Amino acid sequence: PSIWKDLLSHQDLELQRASSVADAHVLRRKGHLKEQDLFIEFIIDLHLTHSPIEVMGKMERWIREHIEEPKGSRLQMLIPTLGTFHTDLKLSEALMEYDLFSHISQRRYVPPNFAEVRHILNISQVHASAEHLQLITFDADGTLYEDGQHFAEDNAMIDLIISLLRNNVKVAILTAAGYPGEPEKFEQRLAGLLARFKEESLPPTLAERFYIMGGECN
Repeated sequence: PSIWKDLLSHQDLELQRASSVADAHVLRRKGHLKEQDLFIEFIIDLHLTHSPIEVMGKMERWIREHIEEPKGSRLQMLIPTLGTFHTDLKLSEALMEYDLFSHISQRRYVPPNFAEVRHILNISQVHASAEHLQLITFDADGTLYEDGQHFAEDNAMIDLIISLLRNNVKVAILTAAGYPGEPEKFEQRLAGLLARFKEESLPPTLAERFYIMGGECN
């Protein structure tokens, strides 16, 4: 069985979806975010003339065409700065998964925003990469915990990180926070996670799969 299937079937792992308006709001709270991405902007604009399922179906076909022949592909002509796709993306399936709580398909006048489209792309990429997953990385502030806060022992992500390690997946935390010559400050910020590692008596073979890289140079 694949690493990802092992992970999903792990008895200690419970993957929770957003189940309320409040939860869904957290996922799309940043709306447009600070990043700019012409590919995502293009997908948003397509919703002016197409339904969400039509948009994702069309993008699936165009991505597949672009993978087969990048030069001169329809997407390349429409988005000259487009990069490389390493996998097919089943965007229609990802949309249906995300739609369970976002209800994008039921909207008539409000298209998906930047964050929502990025979530759909991320879901499809997770599924596409699952069979070969060897390393997963996380940002820290604003992702694993609130900006400027610490990793608390009751953080729901701890069980997920430990499950990944137990399923032979390397886990790395990449953060812009840097403490030159003071590595103990990283230990303070990750105290809750490290305490759980100790509590679970993780063997060295598992602990060695965990990495942290700090400082803006990363």
